[in-house]
Amino acid sequence: MPGIDRDRDTVFAWAAKYPEFLGALKSGKAKRQLFWERRLAAFREGSPTTIIFALKNCCREDWNDRPDVAVTLHNSVQVGTAKAPEERSLPELRAELARLRALPLEEGGAA
Repeated sequence: MPGIDRDRDTVFAWAAKYPEFLGALKSGKAKRQLFWERRLAAFREGSPTTIIFALKNCCREDWNDRPDVAVTLHNSVQVGTAKAPEERSLPELRAELARLRALPLEEGGAA
């Protein structure tokens, strides 16, 4: 992995063995995502494709190409899908960022 001169397997083994190291990894990931989300929120002109690409690759849980599917089974089936990030307008992306920022951070997350 860049910056620490160790392969992924070693980093994951350390994370499994040392809770403080795992916390540092989670904190770093949260800060990385916040960095890219702030760049997207501040974006004004042109295409935000590069920023969205970075978010999709480093923050897959929140920024993936697969649509979210909600299914409710009662007397009928209701299915809903979300747009992929590149299909959203800047106001839609900013609203999603605001929603994500309102979620509580996990212990060790970015402030």
